[in-house]
Amino acid sequence: MTEREHLFLKLMEECAEVQHRISQLLQFGPDEIQAGKAETNIERLRAETIDLLVVLDMLETAGYIQKISHRDFQTAAINKREKIAKYPELSRSLGTVMPQIPLQDVEKQSEASYNKGWNDGLDKFIYLIKHPEQIPTLVAEVERKRKNQDGG
Repeated sequence: MTEREHLFLKLMEECAEVQHRISQLLQFGPDEIQAGKAETNIERLRAETIDLLVVLDMLETAGYIQKISHRDFQTAAINKREKIAKYPELSRSLGTVMPQIPLQDVEKQSEASYNKGWNDGLDKFIYLIKHPEQIPTLVAEVERKRKNQDGG
């Protein structure tokens, strides 16, 4: 393996490590700290992203990739932001992305929805499919009502 191939291999490894950190962050949350580690998932993602940037710098310094100028970066950033901005609306329309709703708003909506009365179980099921972000609040409400009924 040549030095060039070795650096590209390291770049590939760093990309995989960034991907893995993102996976852990999405699965366990940004503030979770893995057993035996000192940093949160978001801190570990930042560290891996820096490692990736270092390897890119090494490739640039060695002349294996073209140096990225500030102007190149700014132009690419504008284009990427515009491209990314297009897709959340499509994803929302397909039901695969939901807007971030403040917890207090979810609780208010859930309480109102729970108290409105359901025609049948299917009505509630369909509602929860359309609003999965409200499931934890509805579960908590049901548990509170059961506890009150049981005298707890």
